[in-house]
Amino acid sequence: VAASAMLPESDGESTANAKVCLDSRGGSLTEGVKFASYFHKQGIGTVIDAGQGCFSSCAIMFMMGVAKGDEVNFLNRMLHVAGRLGFHRPFIDIESDRTDDVDALSASYDRALQSALDLIALANSQAPWSSSSVMKSDLLQAMLQHVGRDMFMIDTIDKVGRWQIEPFGYAKPKLLTMEHAYYACQTELQWQTSLMGSDVTYRERDPPLVKRIEAPQGRVAYEVEGMNHGYVNAGCIISSDYEYVYGCGMDESTSVVIGRGPCDATNFVEQSYNLRELSVFDPETSLASLNPGAETPDASETADARCVVLRGTERVDDEPCDIEAVEAASVGLPDARVTQFVWPSGGKTILVQH
Repeated sequence: VAASAMLPESDGESTANAKVCLDSRGGSLTEGVKFASYFHKQGIGTVIDAGQGCFSSCAIMFMMGVAKGDEVNFLNRMLHVAGRLGFHRPFIDIESDRTDDVDALSASYDRALQSALDLIALANSQAPWSSSSVMKSDLLQAMLQHVGRDMFMIDTIDKVGRWQIEPFGYAKPKLLTMEHAYYACQTELQWQTSLMGSDVTYRERDPPLVKRIEAPQGRVAYEVEGMNHGYVNAGCIISSDYEYVYGCGMDESTSVVIGRGPCDATNFVEQSYNLRELSVFDPETSLASLNPGAETPDASETADARCVVLRGTERVDDEPCDIEAVEAASVGLPDARVTQFVWPSGGKTILVQH
């Protein structure tokens, strides 16, 4: 109800102006999936602004940002290069003070499993105007490999490009160079199947991988040899009209195309479409480096405290953790002060002061 009253409606084409700014450490996966589902269904975009952070279930909500309209639909999720976005594996929250309570453990497990199934179903929803899913399987895999505060951070051009997140807050190149054309070809071909996975740093080579070609309409244009070129054809033509970057080409080893597929110097204007501006950067470029004046603390800095375990004088564990208040009555000591510390793994340590 609040969202319906506060967010702008369609401007006649789409709900692109309906956006929610996110800044949260996360929380309940169940509630996060509900919010995410609502964003996706209603066509609400998501934004993480400079200095803001979105982690855990908040990150799932962010990935469901879309815009919808009668004629136009598209993913609508924007990350400032000085913002932070991190994923980790959901953990079971046992609503009991007894770790040997089988019924409580079983109920918590069932809730966690159902929430995970709801997440997978939502993530596999078809992205607008695409044969791809809203949240690709390799991002889900990366999320499940990181536990607690060990966040999988979206912090490079490679990651935002692969997972179709729109970065903002950086200076865009004004001229198309050989280096820009090289990266645009390699990334736009590779990102359709996976992260780059190898070092593709631009270097001058003999014979060259990038050649300037004659271009109609006063455009700058380059012919680029793809990484997999050899036994199969792989490559692109990348051009610019000084406002947008365009490309067309194909990698036969993966059957991936950009634009309308293979092209040459005679037909690339008709065969190409405009590419994402971020594709002209080295994919290993960190987002933070594109905004050098901004401070981007890591996810551990959002923790409430640090939990330390000592064995004698030896420190055997030292991790960031969160503090939660607990009703004293739950431990049978109504006059006690009870504090609960939640570790990155999801484990809990309860301190009772009586």
